[in-house]
Amino acid sequence: MKAIKLFFILLACLSIQLNAQNTVDDKLKKANLKAIDGDYAAAINLYSEVITQDPRNDDTYIKRGSSYLQIGNYDEALKDFTKAIKLNPANASAYYNRAVIYTDLKEYGDAMAIADLNMAIGLDPNDAYAYLMRGFAYANMGKMQDAYWDYAAALQIDPEETKSYYNMAVVTGIVKNEEKTCEFVYNEAIDGDNPIAKAVFLSFCAN
Repeated sequence: MKAIKLFFILLACLSIQLNAQNTVDDKLKKANLKAIDGDYAAAINLYSEVITQDPRNDDTYIKRGSSYLQIGNYDEALKDFTKAIKLNPANASAYYNRAVIYTDLKEYGDAMAIADLNMAIGLDPNDAYAYLMRGFAYANMGKMQDAYWDYAAALQIDPEETKSYYNMAVVTGIVKNEEKTCEFVYNEAIDGDNPIAKAVFLSFCAN
C-alpha cells in the first residue's frame, strides 16, 4: 500500500515539473516572437518571467540582454551578458554581445571588447562577425594592421559579408598596404563576380 502511495506521489511531482517546464517553454516562445516583432519591452518582461522560473539558463539572459540592447539600456544588457558568461563560460555569443557594448565605452572599451572577442573567436573560430567586430575595435585603437587581418579573416569565412570589403579598403589606405587588399578585392570582383567588390575596387584601387 505504501509503495502505491509513493508511486502516485512521484507521479504527481513529475506532472507538476512537466507543467512548469511547458509554461517556461511557452513563455520563451512568446518572448522570442515579441523580440522578432520589435516589441522589446514585452519580450523583456517575458524573458524575466522565464529567468525567475529557470535562473540557470544562460541563453535566456543573452536574449533578454539583446532586447535591452535594442532599446538602448546598455547597463542592464551588460549585466545580462556578464551573468550568461558566469553561468556558461563557453558561450561564445555572450562574449560577442558584451563586446558590442564595450566598443561604445570611451575609456578602455575597445581593449575590453578585444579581450571578449578573443574569447568568442577561441570558442567559435568560424564566426565572421566576431572577426569583423574585433577589426573595428582594433581600428578604433589605431591598430590598423591588426584590423586589416581581422577583416580579411571575416571575408575568408563569409565572402558575402560586404562590410569587410569597405573596411579593408579604408584600413589599407591608412597603413599603405593597398596592393594586397586591391589584389584581394580584384579577385573577388572578377573571379567571384561580386558587385560589392567591384564597387570597392573602382572606388579605392582603380585610380
